[in-house]
Amino acid sequence: MRIFQHRKGGLYRIVGEAKCSETAEPMIVYQDIQGDCQIWTRPKSEWDDGRFTQIQPEIKIDKVALVCIRDRKLLMLRSHGKTVYYSPGGKREAGETDAECLARELSEEINVELNLDSMAHFGTVIAQSHGSPDGTLVKITFYTGLFEGTPIPGDIEEIRWLTYADREIVGCPIKLVMDELYHKNMIS
Repeated sequence: MRIFQHRKGGLYRIVGEAKCSETAEPMIVYQDIQGDCQIWTRPKSEWDDGRFTQIQPEIKIDKVALVCIRDRKLLMLRSHGKTVYYSPGGKREAGETDAECLARELSEEINVELNLDSMAHFGTVIAQSHGSPDGTLVKITFYTGLFEGTPIPGDIEEIRWLTYADREIVGCPIKLVMDELYHKNMIS
C-alpha cells in the first residue's frame, strides 16, 4: 500500500485512477486513512505538482486480524467500555508468527480454535488507530480462515455480525476492509 501525505498534513492511499466523465482528464481516486475514510478524486496533475508526497509512514501498532463472513455479514467484536467494533485479532507477542498470534487472539477473544491450514492472506491496511493521538498509524494484516466452535465472548464485551450499513460504528482500518468487501459484493 502506497501512502501519500498532502502538504497540509493529511494521509491518503491511492485507490485507483479514473478519467473525468466530461473532460477525460486523468484523475486519481484516493482515500483518507486518518478520519472518516472518505473517498475523493483529484486531477492527476495535482499529484504530480508537489501537493502530495509518497512517504514511508511510521507504524506504531502492528496487528493481525481475521476476516470472517457468514450470511454476507462480517464478524466484529467490541471491547469492554469501547464504542467501536473491530475484527477479531490483535498485537503479536514477542516471537509470534501471524498464525500463532491470530490463533491465540481468537482463543482469548471468542473461544474458538483457528484452523491454521485454512488461513489465507486477505490484505494489509495502514490507517489511523482509533482512539489514539493523530498520526498513530496501525498496520493490520488480515487473513481469512476457518475456526472450530461457536464464537462466545472471552475477554471482549460483544460479538456482532455487521453489514455495510454498520460502517459508521467501526474504526478507520475496518472501514477500509468493509469498503473492499462491499465493492466485491461479499457483504450486504
